Amino acid sequence: MTPKPYKILYLDSGSGIGGGQRSLLLLLKHLDKERFHPFVGCLADSMLAAEAQRAGHTVISLELPKSHEKSDKTRRFTFGDVIRDLRQLGVVSQLLHLVKEKRIDLIHANSLAAGLIGGSVAKLSRVPILMHKRYATSYGILDRVGEKLLDRVILVSEATRWDFAPRSKQTLIYNGVELESFRAPEEEVESIRANLKLSRGDVVVGVATRITPEKGIHLLIEAMAKLKDLPQIKLLVVGGPYFPGDTTYIDSLKTRTKELG
Repeated sequence: MTPKPYKILYLDSGSGIGGGQRSLLLLLKHLDKERFHPFVGCLADSMLAAEAQRAGHTVISLELPKSHEKSDKTRRFTFGDVIRDLRQLGVVSQLLHLVKEKRIDLIHANSLAAGLIGGSVAKLSRVPILMHKRYATSYGILDRVGEKLLDRVILVSEATRWDFAPRSKQTLIYNGVELESFRAPEEEVESIRANLKLSRGDVVVGVATRITPEKGIHLLIEAMAKLKDLPQIKLLVVGGPYFPGDTTYIDSLKTRTKELG
């Protein structure tokens, strides 16, 4: 007799598509559908919902706390945010009903916000929960509350490890990458290099990311300035703003680049 697929509820509260959402979509793509039945719980109007539906996954619209508009992008989740999020706690009853109706076996939170809400639901429903910890920023007591609610934590790097939590509770699993998606035809590569005025002898240091202060692009620019005696080394930064106001940070990077020559 073939065992029933293990039902997993993936929770994400992001409205856009960042590295965390892309990693989640890749995980869903390669999930063994004979062994696992995934449900994606996210904001109805989010880009993740659209991408997950396009890929054929079961998407469940939830009234999760949305990303917060903040002036300080290195501190994205504060007690003020939590207070605002309390107005959306109706999602707890929504999730409790969902877990019972779909007979969810495991909750997978893709962020701390999802982990705090999902963790509360998991405790009440007596269902295990794990969180994909993709951030290195410290959220103080909220991290500690989250750790108590979670059964396991998946780390994407050593930099994301909680030093106060048991190591046995945290498992390091690097993000997977589909290498084929990064293999471009030689003529396309040559065309791009020509458009960027790069010669065959140039060594290109590239970074593709959401451009926000916590990514430290300003430090990379300062470091590259120390290699002026090696003009064949070029820096290429590809990305864009994610949080409201990140355009100011991008403008500052452009200004500093011009100052450094």
